[in-house]
Amino acid sequence: MDFIALDVELANTNIYSICQIGMVRYEQGLLVEEFSTLVDPQEPFFGMGIRKHNINEAMIRGKPKFPELAQYLNTALRGRVCISHGGLDRAAILKVCDIWTLEKPSCEWLNLQTIVRRVWTQFAEKGYGLENVAAHLGIRYQAHDALEDAKAAAL
Repeated sequence: MDFIALDVELANTNIYSICQIGMVRYEQGLLVEEFSTLVDPQEPFFGMGIRKHNINEAMIRGKPKFPELAQYLNTALRGRVCISHGGLDRAAILKVCDIWTLEKPSCEWLNLQTIVRRVWTQFAEKGYGLENVAAHLGIRYQAHDALEDAKAAAL
C-alpha cells in the first residue's frame, strides 16, 4: 500500500493551467506526507473555475510557477504508483511538462475511476465522480481543493 494520490485544479479550460496541486503519500497504508501549493499558471482565470475552486489571480501572485515545483514532484513520484480520480490530473501534469519542456514524472499512473467502475456495479455506467463515490463511502471532504481531493481519492 505504497502510493501517492494527486489532484490539480485548473485556472481555465487549458489543461496545462494548473493553479493548485495537492498530493498525499502513503507508505505501508499510512499517511506519511501531505503537500499542497497554489501555482501561478501564467494563464488567465475564467469565472467557472473560480466559482468551482475559489482560487483567483490575486491569490496566486508570488506563488511558484510549475517549473519551480517540477523537481520536487518528479522526485516524489519517481518509481511510485500515482493515483488520481479521473484522467485530468495526469493529463494536466504531462501537458504542463510539455509546455515548459520539463522532464515528465516517471511513475505508474492509476485512474481510480476505472477501479470504481469495476468494483462497484452501481457506478459502472454513471455516478463515479469523486464527490459521489466519497459520499457513498462516508468520506467527508471539501471538494475542489486539490489537497482535499487527493486525500479523498487516497481513502
